[in-house]
Amino acid sequence: MRIISLLLFMIIFHIKGNSQITEINELLQLGNVRDWTLTPDGNEAFFTIQSIKQNISILVGIKKKGKGWSKPYKLPFSGKFMDLEPFITYDGLRLYFASNRPLSKKDLMPKDFDIWYSDRTCKNCQWSEPVNIGLPINTSGDEYYPSVTKKNNLYFTSTYDYGKGKDDIFFSEFKSGSFLQPTSLSESINTDGYEFNAYVDPEESFMIFSGFGRKDGVGHGDLYISFRNNNEWEQAINLGPPINSTALEYCPFYDQNDQTLYFTSNRSNIEIKDKDNLKTIIAKLEAYENGMSRMYKTKFNLDSLRIHSTALDQKIKHDTNLIDHHVHIMSPTLIRLWKARGIPFSKSDPAYSDIDTIITRLGAKQIKLISMAYVYSSSEFGSKDVNFKQLVEDENNYVAAAKMKYPMDIKAYYGIDPMSDFAMEEIKRCHENLKMFGLKMHFNASQVYLTERKYQIRVKEVLSYASENKIPVLLHFDNSHRKFGMPDLRILSDSILALLPPIELQIAHLGTSGGFNSRTKLFIDSYKELTSDPSHPLNRHKITFDISAVALDKDSEGVQQLDEDNFAELAKYLRQIGMGKLQFGTDYPLYTAQEYIKTLREKVKLSDSEIISLLKNK
Repeated sequence: MRIISLLLFMIIFHIKGNSQITEINELLQLGNVRDWTLTPDGNEAFFTIQSIKQNISILVGIKKKGKGWSKPYKLPFSGKFMDLEPFITYDGLRLYFASNRPLSKKDLMPKDFDIWYSDRTCKNCQWSEPVNIGLPINTSGDEYYPSVTKKNNLYFTSTYDYGKGKDDIFFSEFKSGSFLQPTSLSESINTDGYEFNAYVDPEESFMIFSGFGRKDGVGHGDLYISFRNNNEWEQAINLGPPINSTALEYCPFYDQNDQTLYFTSNRSNIEIKDKDNLKTIIAKLEAYENGMSRMYKTKFNLDSLRIHSTALDQKIKHDTNLIDHHVHIMSPTLIRLWKARGIPFSKSDPAYSDIDTIITRLGAKQIKLISMAYVYSSSEFGSKDVNFKQLVEDENNYVAAAKMKYPMDIKAYYGIDPMSDFAMEEIKRCHENLKMFGLKMHFNASQVYLTERKYQIRVKEVLSYASENKIPVLLHFDNSHRKFGMPDLRILSDSILALLPPIELQIAHLGTSGGFNSRTKLFIDSYKELTSDPSHPLNRHKITFDISAVALDKDSEGVQQLDEDNFAELAKYLRQIGMGKLQFGTDYPLYTAQEYIKTLREKVKLSDSEIISLLKNK
């Protein structure tokens, strides 16, 4: 993600010219300065000045004077307690801020930080005594950095115990004259780390905020941006250098009239050299970028950032050599026989059987094309046809022919029922004669139960040949339709894989037949428990999980689409497995590559860096 952010910012700054991070020198003499809010006409600004130790914090205003600013003045209600993080409303008549002032003037001791506001009736009128906005926003904890929209909806920072991390950004809708119960924003914004200081534009179309402790961070707290699309906040983007530095960047504000981003940073550019005399050193220590809290501004073109999603999609499509690890093709014979048994097809036949259609529409540079020859032994067909062997051979031949047509784009997998009498004969034919890449076994279609000895013997024979000949294996356990958990995995690992040289093993659909449910979690939890021991036999083999047909945002072949909670839990499990052990797959024609990437980003809410990492797995 850091590389992507850097590349994007090189593009963005090229588009909009040689933009620079600019100092606001009028504020230099004020020492520690932070927070910036501007009236809609741009003629008045409010900010915070603080002592070196930040134990004094005062709200200050300045007014436009010619091309510059007037001398700063203290707001009449500020000074005795810690006031900070002002935000002026869209009409310029209400100033929200955070403060540890007591609720009553009779109290002399500060309390926790709450959100307060002060009103004025005109732009040259006096500010009223501050008002605490009260419940349900203010609690016995701390509430910070208010940002209020045209609809009076409130975004702010807090550490409520129902948040997602240490600091979260919360939202409270303003309805019928009151703020509603706050909710933590989605995981496209909040993580288990620190998210704070969100500026939200008046139309609620974008948000700029600070994040700390995130994997794509540049320094000790970076600025991120998220756009709102169809009432949902998109995955936040790190703004990258030169806005973000190795120090802390926070307290953003965006002036849409002037396309200027204001923010606070404690960056330092001081470099003391041996030859420097004391006068030179003092001058450097008093420079603007000296590690103190300072205000900065830069021209900032939002339209350049709005192209991020499109630009990333194009980068994914053209620059990552995108591989789809799970694509099926069916011969016309198989489609005809399957339809005769009442199996519904959601797409037209070419989407399933025509390799030209698949290659054109899928949108991947390379695919693992999988034969479904194993289904001839499935219970869905009632019984094995008299010409069972010929049907299997023809189906595998059909995939091999597709490979011959697109030799650079396809890795062909043959399908086999390991329990058929001719299983080893067909495996050797496909490997040695047809030169196919890998083999696929479907334990449910072939009715394989590893708890029984006869199945163990045959599966071991097949995997032994695969191991000896370095044949990648795709295993479909189909844990959705039958109980397959710890006992089966233990048998597979201890009685079969433990006795074999290392093998490349791809587990389809996270161990199920698609979707994400308790069976998926059972399989993954069982795998994690076994492999938690570094010496466990499973750890000797290259085992990956493909995610085809897992993140379902639509019903598919009897598997129900996921709801928001399912997607959130799926994201956690994918991260627990680790992006390096996952493989991208669409189960086309269920999804095209771009459709599934969009689902992973918008529904599962994987970050761009996670998606890029996933797509790079070979």
